[in-house]
Amino acid sequence: MAEWKKRIWLKTLIILLFAGSMALMLLSGGALFYMGTVGYYDQGATKETMMKRELYNMGCNEAWDAYYNWENYGLLALNSTYYAKQNYNMAICLQDEEGTVIFENYTAEQDAYVFEIPIAGYMEYDEETQKEIYRDYTVKCAIDLNFPAEDSFKRTAETVDLLWKLRQINIVVCILSAVGVCFFFICAIRGAGHKAEKDEICLRWEDKLPLDGYWLILAASFTFLLSMSIDMVNNLLRQDWIVRMILAVIAATLACMLVLEAILTLAIRIKAGGWWKNSLIYIILHRIWRGICRIGSCFAYIWRHISMIWRLVLFLVVWFIIELIIVAAGGPETAVWLGLGERIVFMPLLLLLVIGLHRVMEGGEKMAEGDLDYKIDLRMLHGSVKQHAQHLNCISEGMQKAVEARLKSERFKTELITNVSHDIKTPLTSIINYVDLLKKQGLTGEAEEYVNILERQSARLKKLIEDLMEASKASTGNIKAEMQPMQVDLLLSQAIGEYEERFEQCGLEVITCIQPEKVEIMADGRLLWRVLDNLFNNICKYAQEKTRVYIDCYTKEETVYIVLRNISRYQLNIPEEELMERFVRGDSSRHTEGSGLGLSIARSLTQLQNGTLQILIDGDLFKAMLEFPKLC
Repeated sequence: MAEWKKRIWLKTLIILLFAGSMALMLLSGGALFYMGTVGYYDQGATKETMMKRELYNMGCNEAWDAYYNWENYGLLALNSTYYAKQNYNMAICLQDEEGTVIFENYTAEQDAYVFEIPIAGYMEYDEETQKEIYRDYTVKCAIDLNFPAEDSFKRTAETVDLLWKLRQINIVVCILSAVGVCFFFICAIRGAGHKAEKDEICLRWEDKLPLDGYWLILAASFTFLLSMSIDMVNNLLRQDWIVRMILAVIAATLACMLVLEAILTLAIRIKAGGWWKNSLIYIILHRIWRGICRIGSCFAYIWRHISMIWRLVLFLVVWFIIELIIVAAGGPETAVWLGLGERIVFMPLLLLLVIGLHRVMEGGEKMAEGDLDYKIDLRMLHGSVKQHAQHLNCISEGMQKAVEARLKSERFKTELITNVSHDIKTPLTSIINYVDLLKKQGLTGEAEEYVNILERQSARLKKLIEDLMEASKASTGNIKAEMQPMQVDLLLSQAIGEYEERFEQCGLEVITCIQPEKVEIMADGRLLWRVLDNLFNNICKYAQEKTRVYIDCYTKEETVYIVLRNISRYQLNIPEEELMERFVRGDSSRHTEGSGLGLSIARSLTQLQNGTLQILIDGDLFKAMLEFPKLC
């Protein structure tokens, strides 16, 4: 049912029906109002009585007009063809108070409607006596009820006859047309702003105009049409009265359509939202407010960027000027009351300032004593005092973070010493006590197994010491990198070939994508090989068996990327940055051999070659990315 709102032809039909109902309501309503006013619906009213009442009213107006014409312009005005019998259905006889006939246009018929209009107490100036005198006149009128002439009396009679015939049906027409106006008005409001194939409210071009400006245009047009309609009604009983009546109804209907348009544009804007923003008043007030805010922001900026001393000086100068103005306007007594008011206002403010300064000083003393957890209470602090207190709190937080970082570093060092001592002690004891003796005995069975264990521990100790020394040198920058152009694809292919057998033993399938070929970078071949060796060794230790290892090499803009991806055998529940630290292993339970230095060494060596190493973890996906500047 709501689809009718989007049909243009149906909404146009509703507007036209609204206009027709409005025109019919105005016509019937105006007639109903007029007939109710003059007594068409009074008890005992008949067509004849209403006819004579209307003719009498019109005859009175015509009689007064005739008298004024004679008074102002003389008999010449009354002798015009307007009052001739062939053009005028009322005989006029103007008499003075002695009964002398001053003017008579023609003799009335016997069946005429006769009545008199007294004009009493009319002031005149007698030039002979030079005094004001008052005279009485009588206008005898006789309207020919056959109406042989085409004048306003005949049109009045025809109008009365028509209104009398329609006096009952006019009520029904007025009610039905009013109901139609209400119904079509509601339909027009509900359908306003809707268009086919669009769910949102659509604005017309006139709906984009400022609301109050558009309303002013509609109001001016409404006033013009309404005044034209009223003028047509006032001159309705002329020869072209039908045309005037039609024009009056059309003008009044158009005026009502303008009112409908004003309501429709408001309804559309309300449906679209933010209707008040598209008005001249809002735009003007908004710009004024923005100007005030900008001026206030300028003053606030100046106030914030001057020192406290200059703020105080500026405040005292302004206050001194205000005091001078008040004292000059009020006299000595005002100065006394002003001084009393200043003490009442400024003493509490000064007390609050002193309390705030004392609180800030106390907080500074606490922090100087080493109480970094102490925070200055910012309540009841304002201005520069509050800002200074906030700075002290921030200093306390920064110092606290620095201390925590230092403690964390110390813990790492302690953990380093503990782990190295633990890993070196047992292999070193084994080497000292057994390797040299047992290896020379040519033992078999369990003894041979012990020797193998000792050999493995010796190798592990040697590797651990080498890694530790290399990590120390790399972190301190004691390793010299001999930078030279080298082809990344060749080095990467060689490294993959070296580890091919080990990858197969670990159940890993290597997928390589190296493009383009013969891309060169500036690096140290020995150090870069060490980086790849650590990363591949890390893959062999921690990658899930029977999974794929993706090794990509590609160029993007001026950077060469080497990307290694594999699925971790163990749960990676540590951040990437922490995994790059020393002695941190992906296998937290230490099921595999290793020192946790491989990634840290690889990152340090990469940085020595002007590259970067990033570790990215997404669930169990482990991704290592090497970046080097491309050699042009």
